[in-house]
Amino acid sequence: MDQLSFSDAGYQSTRRPARREKFLAEMGRLPDETTFLNLRRFLEKHNLSKVIFDTVNKHLED
Repeated sequence: MDQLSFSDAGYQSTRRPARREKFLAEMGRLPDETTFLNLRRFLEKHNLSKVIFDTVNKHLED
């Protein structure tokens, strides 16, 4: 473990967490591979993947 200088310790106490750090803290844990595969199969079964893809592309074009 590295020792912190006074200025580093002061920075650590005042810095705001990055978006990624906030996201991971709020998630608690990431979904496992099975969850992603189940979602993919559900989207394919109900033909939703193309609808979602087209909707996202439409929003990105605007």
